[in-house]
Amino acid sequence: MRQLRKQLYLLIGDLFILALILIFLTQLFAYPTYLAKIPGRDYLFLAAIPLMWAIIIFLQEGYSIAFPRQYVKGLRMLGQTAVLATLAVGFIVFILPGSPEFSRRVLLSYGVVAVALLFAWRMVFGLVVRVPVLRENVLVFGTGQLALAVAKILSPETQISYFFEGFVAASPDEVSNVSGRVILFREIGEMLRQKRIHLIALAHDGALPSQQVRFLTVARRRGIRVVRAQDLYEELTGRFPVTWTSPAEMVFFEVQSRSFSRSVFERLTSFAVGLAGFIVSLPLWPFIIVGQQLTSPGPVFYVSTRVGRYGQPFWCIKFRSMVPNAEKDTGVTWTKKDDPRITKAGRWMRRTHLDELPQLLNVIFGHMNLIGPRAERPEFAEDLNEKIPFYEERFLTKPGITGWAQVNNVFSSASLEDSKEKLEYDLYYIKNRTLVLDALIVLETVKIMLLGRGV
Repeated sequence: MRQLRKQLYLLIGDLFILALILIFLTQLFAYPTYLAKIPGRDYLFLAAIPLMWAIIIFLQEGYSIAFPRQYVKGLRMLGQTAVLATLAVGFIVFILPGSPEFSRRVLLSYGVVAVALLFAWRMVFGLVVRVPVLRENVLVFGTGQLALAVAKILSPETQISYFFEGFVAASPDEVSNVSGRVILFREIGEMLRQKRIHLIALAHDGALPSQQVRFLTVARRRGIRVVRAQDLYEELTGRFPVTWTSPAEMVFFEVQSRSFSRSVFERLTSFAVGLAGFIVSLPLWPFIIVGQQLTSPGPVFYVSTRVGRYGQPFWCIKFRSMVPNAEKDTGVTWTKKDDPRITKAGRWMRRTHLDELPQLLNVIFGHMNLIGPRAERPEFAEDLNEKIPFYEERFLTKPGITGWAQVNNVFSSASLEDSKEKLEYDLYYIKNRTLVLDALIVLETVKIMLLGRGV
């Protein structure tokens, strides 16, 4: 959530700068009383211009936290945004009938000034978020595999909220387990006197010796935050740490907001949005079907059994994107990247996720939610239950048309690593579901559909 807050700050800064430039240029190039004389309806158009810029920047991954430090890439992205936004506004103003009044000088100069100031803002933002005083210095207590994984996530290339200060080893024998700075536990008092530490991530295997427990208790009383390394891993990656979670800990794994009132609200919302989405998408269906039949005549829909909440099976309906009887010779098998069974129209449907539009019927009937883990086939689910710890936990909630794993571009394949990574994203969503996370998934899904980046 720290990363999300920083992205929000970047967005707010963009909108403020874009609105300020628009007000200044309309006053400068139109006439001093321009804003006071334009019709009230045109204010809505003017307000939409900064929003249009922000949307185009978002579609180009411009709100990635890494972007403010990638100056060449960022400048190119802003230049492309200026061209697209200027063309869009110009089309609305100068071609469409009944469009608002707008100065050509304002339109042309807005793009140039906006690119310059937004680029400057991103440079400042990239420097500010890396100021040491704004970051938390982290010590990782331990030298095992979990400690190494957390240290890797804390690398400066991928992390701007924290700064990794080193590992804490209980004895000299553990020093050789890791590379990088290692502080012996007996020397940690001296280290804390020299360096301000804000956070200790506990990645110790087994029970802690009483001396270390006393130290961590004192550290908390002095304002140092002590967290489990698993929790820090979860926060920084958006993935639940399956590898480093014990069966005893999974007993307390709980679905977020599982109250009766939340369930009723969720069902009513899913039904209403699913019905609205079905009605709005219906005009697209004839075009999808025509494209499908031109490239691969055969059945329009593909219906298969999927595993729902609590392991209950249901019929899942999608537009057919493969050749008819694709599994006749192979049986149930994973889809591969560049799978030859996928038709030309099917490849396009999968990239834009349009093949999943009929699943809105599953949402209406209550088999699925709009957002949730991907609906899995029983054959795959049974196999993965045996090979991946806690895989069955993903069935604590209904599957969804889109989800946290899907928008993070995790491809469904026969690879156990891919399936495990997908499970980590699914369990993170089940555990941490909020309206903010749902909204983020919806925005990312729209972006994927518009840009054709589906997997």
